[in-house]
Amino acid sequence: MRAKKYVLLPRMRRSARNPSKKIGLDRVPPEILKAMARFRRASPKVRTNLVGGAVVDLILGRTPKDWDIEVFGVTPDQLARLAGQIGHAKEVGKAFGVVKVVLPSGLDLDLSVPRTDNKTGVGHKGFTPTFDPNMTNKEAARRRDFTINSLALDLSNGLLVDPYNGLADLKKGVLRVTDPKLFVQDPLRGLRAMQLLARKAKTVHPDTMRLIRLMRPEFRQLPKERLLEEWRKLLLKSKKPSIGLQFLQDSRWIEHFPELAVLEDVPQHPEWHPEGDVWEHTKLATDAAAVLRPYIREKYREPYMFATMLHDVGKAVPGITVYPEDIEHGRYPPERLYSAHGHDEAGRERARDFMQSIGASKKDTRLVEELVAQHMQPYGLTAHTGKGKGAGKAAWGRLARKLAEGGGDLRLLGRVSQADAAGSRHPGVRTFTEGVPDWEHVPSRESFKWHEDFEKEASATKPMLQGRDFMALGYRPGPQIGAMLSLALKLQDEGMERDEIISVVQDTYPMKTKKNRRRNPAYPAMLAHDWNKKGKPDPTGWWASEKYDGLRALWDGENFYSRNGKIFNAPQWFKDTLPRTALDGELWLERGVAGFQKAVSAVRKKVGGKEWGNITYMVFDIPTSTEPFEKVQAKLKKLNLGKYAQVAPQRKIRSPSDMVKQYNAAVTAGAEGLMLRKPGSRYVGSRSSSLLKVKPSDTAEAVVTGYQAGTGKHQGRMGALHVYLLGDKSKVFKIGTGFSDRERESPPPVGSIVEFQFNDKTARGIPRFPAFLRVRTDMMADRPKRKAAKPVRKKTMAKRDDVWSPGGDLGNAYVQGKTVSFVGQESGGDGVFQYPGVTFKTPAAARNAARRAEIAFEAGEIYVPGSFEEPYSLAKEKALASWSKAIIPKKPERKATKPKVATKRTTRKTRKMLPQEWAAKEGMRILDPDGWRTPSAPPFDSPITEGQYHKLKMGSTMGPLRRPTRKKPSAANYFNMSKGQLVAAGDAGAKKELKRRGRDAKGRKL
Repeated sequence: MRAKKYVLLPRMRRSARNPSKKIGLDRVPPEILKAMARFRRASPKVRTNLVGGAVVDLILGRTPKDWDIEVFGVTPDQLARLAGQIGHAKEVGKAFGVVKVVLPSGLDLDLSVPRTDNKTGVGHKGFTPTFDPNMTNKEAARRRDFTINSLALDLSNGLLVDPYNGLADLKKGVLRVTDPKLFVQDPLRGLRAMQLLARKAKTVHPDTMRLIRLMRPEFRQLPKERLLEEWRKLLLKSKKPSIGLQFLQDSRWIEHFPELAVLEDVPQHPEWHPEGDVWEHTKLATDAAAVLRPYIREKYREPYMFATMLHDVGKAVPGITVYPEDIEHGRYPPERLYSAHGHDEAGRERARDFMQSIGASKKDTRLVEELVAQHMQPYGLTAHTGKGKGAGKAAWGRLARKLAEGGGDLRLLGRVSQADAAGSRHPGVRTFTEGVPDWEHVPSRESFKWHEDFEKEASATKPMLQGRDFMALGYRPGPQIGAMLSLALKLQDEGMERDEIISVVQDTYPMKTKKNRRRNPAYPAMLAHDWNKKGKPDPTGWWASEKYDGLRALWDGENFYSRNGKIFNAPQWFKDTLPRTALDGELWLERGVAGFQKAVSAVRKKVGGKEWGNITYMVFDIPTSTEPFEKVQAKLKKLNLGKYAQVAPQRKIRSPSDMVKQYNAAVTAGAEGLMLRKPGSRYVGSRSSSLLKVKPSDTAEAVVTGYQAGTGKHQGRMGALHVYLLGDKSKVFKIGTGFSDRERESPPPVGSIVEFQFNDKTARGIPRFPAFLRVRTDMMADRPKRKAAKPVRKKTMAKRDDVWSPGGDLGNAYVQGKTVSFVGQESGGDGVFQYPGVTFKTPAAARNAARRAEIAFEAGEIYVPGSFEEPYSLAKEKALASWSKAIIPKKPERKATKPKVATKRTTRKTRKMLPQEWAAKEGMRILDPDGWRTPSAPPFDSPITEGQYHKLKMGSTMGPLRRPTRKKPSAANYFNMSKGQLVAAGDAGAKKELKRRGRDAKGRKL
């Protein structure tokens, strides 16, 4: 036997009367000691050792949370039986010999059998354990990662088992590997060193650091859930998480977390952050958050720590932090040096990427990214205005509502801001004393104050009105309800009461009745064509102006009208400054989506208020003038437009490259695009080729979910598609433009993917002005794969697999109860045709008919109207005729049979003919075994039948003949074959058809 190495715990003494009360076991719960004593009484070979982090915690004077006990002298099955005698046992890691036991007192124990782990695969789980009940303490501790974790406490006598000098390393605070050969087999140990160093050690041994650096390429083998567990231990259990973060940088493992790796060397303003770059600030702020961690509710601690660690990741986003070279090139004024405006919202995406990369839950990820995106709001809302007051109830209410949507509150955000401020080494103010800040942090204090106020008044952050309230007033469900709720919420934030909000919303969105039809203005508006759709004509010599993102408004000398004839209720003081001349222009506030929404909010109010003071009426033309554009511009410059109106600047385009330069400058500045006006053109009250718009248009894909019926000239056809953005089902909208008449008659089927173009996105991420481009036949939305022989329920639509015709056309068969319908897609993507449904007597007959339709489509028998030059009416008739022919089952033709005549059977003896003679008589040729024609056989080409083959074989003297191959049945033949015929056939096609019917190869039900 090998000699055991034992080290006594400090101040450990023996007690002759009661060994269980020795000093070394005084902090071990008595119920554990009693349970293990019962194990030892069961067999003299049983030894019980406390292992893992619990031993380290006992030595350091802490109370262990996890109790891991290694039981020697028993097999895994014997351990499971013994565990059932002391409490409720459950085998949670049977492959590794681990049994979890809950004692009657409620204490959890993890029991295991000594083992060695043999590396047989990749990753953290690529091990095959070998159990050995007779293993020595040193052999059992060899598989432990670090020497401090190789310590064990003998629960029979309180002696410390230390075969690898773990106690000495623990006193020195050194992390050292137990066995280098076994250590490198598990790449997770690199991250375990991160959290263990921050919790139980001070430094890493140089040899251990070299090993960990060599293990970096194995990181990709680690599962996400294991990464999350190590990050949790670092942020939730260590007092200084910055030690673990610094270890990531020193070991170069930080390269696997790019959101943190790029923070190094990102500068900050030295006045506010004298500690250095963003990486240093992140470490200090995370340590401050660990001090404040006890003041956070337990369910919020994990997202709070992650949010604090990631709060400044947006500063590393290109274009956010201002560098000296940006000042030198004149992009920003000198006072913006090292500032990072907008880094809070820019960090949202990077925080989400980090949380997803470590396998965090969706709930925690959403809260973390919301805290990161809003962490600067308390600073902005407490900044002093000209009146010396901060933001009011409405602004704090909006912030509280955003946090509530993410799962947090103002109190949690205040703690993040507090840790952020404490992470700066500003002289003499941002420090902690015994876990409590000794300085007054105004943003945090305001956050806590408003949180308490909103808790007392819960309605302050909840919407007063909901959709059912407006529907009770007579409004119909639809997109308008969403716009009304948005306006109601904004008015609520401004401090209005419920009745006032309802009155303003009703005035802004009146119910559509005959009494409140819109009035048309005295003159129609001149509308623009798209420059790209017009073939991109040469713009040289044309006039270019900025395309303002506002509301088109026609001024008749008294009122503003929209181009549809609705009156904009501008305040009288605004209208008094304008001339009595008719004008055409745009009510504009500022560039960007936010400016457009502010302008819409101000203009659409029934009673114009002070918001109109920020609006400028940008004048383009005089709609009543018949003079050329240049003379009209000269007249406009001479008019006294007043304080709130001005002429839109016009610049002449010298060349196509000049237009591109002007366009890029406008878009970069935040404009919507350019408006081009043909020189010498006159104003017309319709859409004109003399006026072109140049706007940036993006393309995206969406999934079709339904249809909206058309009105007016589209009566009886599709008016718009109901879709959601591919990859984000929360972005729901409609596409109503860009369709041809044929596409409106036969719209893309539900579930198909369509490509569309749009100009911009709203603040909620909804595409603005989407226009249909094409159906993406090369893409399919996520649909469940077809499973074998599942009955189709009634009142549900069962969609069969996509089938292709020889011409490349795509088709889909739909079965709904007893009804079958079919949708065909022309290969070029230009033609989509929906065939009428056909009802059968039973659902089984409908499914059979759908299968017949698929077979016919695959054979090219179902005609799909294409985009070639052919009258659509004729193509439609051909398509319907082919559909009817394919879907209706064909009745087999009955052959006329002659009446049977009784004949007398006669027999005569004939001599056995040679194969050559028989072949000459039957008119066929014979093949020898090598495939060559027999010289003596006549040159006939008739095939050999099965009956003829047997006759030849009986009279042949040439040996075996080649048997002709039987023709493989087609898919249609398999479909019409009975179960017995399919079983008898036994080939791949027959087995596939049996599987489709829900049976195995022998015809039995699955």
